Amino acid sequence: MYRIIETIKHYTKNGNRWKETDSTTKEIPEEYYRNATDPATVRFFRNLGGYERVERAYTFAGYVPVRIHSLDPSRTEKTLREYRFEKVN
Repeated sequence: MYRIIETIKHYTKNGNRWKETDSTTKEIPEEYYRNATDPATVRFFRNLGGYERVERAYTFAGYVPVRIHSLDPSRTEKTLREYRFEKVN
């Protein structure tokens, strides 16, 4: 059994650099995680014209997505979602 902690960071483009504007961390249910990392969801946002990159890593929950980079179609805003898995005793 494990719980999933999601950290969402929002960035805006400032010249040639990204500046963090907002950050939130919360525990999410597994269903929310599955919906956010589903390949069909990633494909949908890519088809809208944005940029999506999914990074996977080995965790005790398996080889699963742990980081999602999203750029909007205008390339001026970026969202980084990081997932951390913690064991529950």
